[in-house]
Amino acid sequence: MSTLLFVDRVIERIFPRKILVPSLGVKVRDAEQQIIELTKKQRKILGFVRAQQRVCIEGAAGTGKTVLAFEKARQLAEDGVETLLLCFNELLAERLRYQARNVPNITVFTFHELCIHFATQASIDANHERQGISDNDYFDKTLPDLLLQAIDSLPNQRFGAVIVDESQDFDSQWWLHVEALLSHHDGTLWIFKDTAQNLYSREPGLPSHMEVFTLEENVRNTRRIHDASKPFAKGDSGFCTGPEGPQVRYELATTASAVRTVVSKLLHELITVEGLRREDVILLTGRTVSKSALGGHNKVGAFDLKRFGGEGNGVEVDSIWRFKGLERPVVIITDMPTFVKNSVRYVAITRARSALVVVGDHDELIAAGLQQ
Repeated sequence: MSTLLFVDRVIERIFPRKILVPSLGVKVRDAEQQIIELTKKQRKILGFVRAQQRVCIEGAAGTGKTVLAFEKARQLAEDGVETLLLCFNELLAERLRYQARNVPNITVFTFHELCIHFATQASIDANHERQGISDNDYFDKTLPDLLLQAIDSLPNQRFGAVIVDESQDFDSQWWLHVEALLSHHDGTLWIFKDTAQNLYSREPGLPSHMEVFTLEENVRNTRRIHDASKPFAKGDSGFCTGPEGPQVRYELATTASAVRTVVSKLLHELITVEGLRREDVILLTGRTVSKSALGGHNKVGAFDLKRFGGEGNGVEVDSIWRFKGLERPVVIITDMPTFVKNSVRYVAITRARSALVVVGDHDELIAAGLQQ
C-alpha cells in the first residue's frame, strides 16, 4: 500500500467525510418555491375556457381549483361584472374575502352565510326558524328555503356571475337557489368540485347544461404527499408534477400524553432546529379539537398553541373538517381514529403542501397509510 493511500485511510477514519444532505427546513423551502411556480402556471388554464358561461371544473386535491375559482371571479369583477364567490367552509370564505378585499364587484359568502344574509335583508328571522328542528334540517332545508323566499322579495339583489368552490359539499337541491341569484338566465355560472372531498355525504349533482372539464395535474403537493393520499382518493387522483419532497413521517404515540410529547418534539425540530416559521406549521385533529389530545392545552413543551386564526404567536390547531379547502407547508395530523371515512383522511393528508407527519397509535398509523 502506498504511503499516500495509507495516510488517506487514516485521515478518513479519524475525520470521516460527511455527505451533505439538505435539512428538512431546506427541503420544505425548496418545495414551496417550486409549488408556487407551478400554481402560477395553472392559472393559464382559464384562458382555454374563458368564453364558456356554464362550466364545471373537476379535479383532485392540489389541482388548483380554489386558485382558479378566485382568479375567474377576479377577472369577471375587473370586467365590471357583479360577481358572487361562494364556498362551503367558513375558514376558506374568510381567506377568499381577505384576498378580495381590494377587488371591487366581488362578494364572498359561504352558502349558509348567504342564506342568512338574504333572509336578514328580507326581514326574515332565521334564528326564529331554527327553533324545534335539528341542525341537519336547519342547514340542509330550512336555510335554503329561506334564501329562496328572500330572493323572491329582493328582485334587485342579483349577480352577473356566480362562482362556486367546494361544490361537492352543495346538495343538488341547492342549485335552484344558486341559479336564482343570477341577473340573467344566461349569466355566468362556474363551479369547482372534487368528489373525493365530499365530507358530508350529500348528493351534489350538477346544474343543467354544464360543460365539464377535468384538471389532472396536482401542482400543490409534493409527490410523496400525493402518493400518500392516493389510497384514500375517490376515483382518479391525477398525476403530480411537484417536487419529490421529504418522506412522509409516521410517529407512534399510544396515549394523549404521548401525543403531546411527540408534537412538542416535532415542533422543536421543525421550528427551533430547522428554522421554519410557526405560521408554516399547523396541527390538524381527526376529532373536534376539544376532544383531541391537544384539547384544553394552550401549550406543548415550549410552544404556545392557538386555534386557527386566533390572536398571538402560537402554533395553530384546528380540526380537519374546519381546515378543508386550506393548506400549509407543514401539517401534523393527530387523533385520526381508524373509523374515520377515507374522504377525511384524503382531505387531511392533502392539506400539507411540502411535509406531512402523522401521529397516532399503531392501528391509527396503519389506517393512515404506514406500510408494515
